[in-house]
Amino acid sequence: MKRLSLLAVAMGIAVAILAPTASASTASLQSLAGRWTGTLDGVKPKIVVTIDLTGQWNGSRTTLTGNINCSGPLTFLGKGDASYRFSEHIMKSTSPSCELARGRVVFTPLADGRLDYAWKLLGGGQSSTATLSRSVT
Repeated sequence: MKRLSLLAVAMGIAVAILAPTASASTASLQSLAGRWTGTLDGVKPKIVVTIDLTGQWNGSRTTLTGNINCSGPLTFLGKGDASYRFSEHIMKSTSPSCELARGRVVFTPLADGRLDYAWKLLGGGQSSTATLSRSVT
C-alpha cells in the first residue's frame, strides 16, 4: 500500500511540474494588455476597430465604430509561435449595418510595437485586417 501511495505522490508531482500554468502561458499575453486601435484595411467608409486586451484569458473586448457601431467579447483560444488566437462574438449592435456575428481573431505583435489584426467570420466568407497601435490613455 505504501508503495502505491508513493507512486501516486510521485506521479502527482511530475504532472504538476510538467503541466503549464496559466500565469506562464499568459505572460506574453499580459504584455499586450491595453487599448489597441486601427482602421480596417480596404473598407469604405472607414471603420475603426478598438480592442481592449485585459492580458487575461477572458474579458477582452472588440468595438467597431465608424459607419457601424457594434461590440462583443473576445475569448482567448491559444498562442501560436508568434500570434494569439481569440474567438469573437459580436453581440451588441446599435447600427443596422452591424451584423451580430461570430469570428476568429488573430493578433500578431510586430517588431515596431504595433499589432497585426486579422478577423475571419466563422464558416468562411468575410474577413478583414488592420494594423493596431496601442492607445495612450
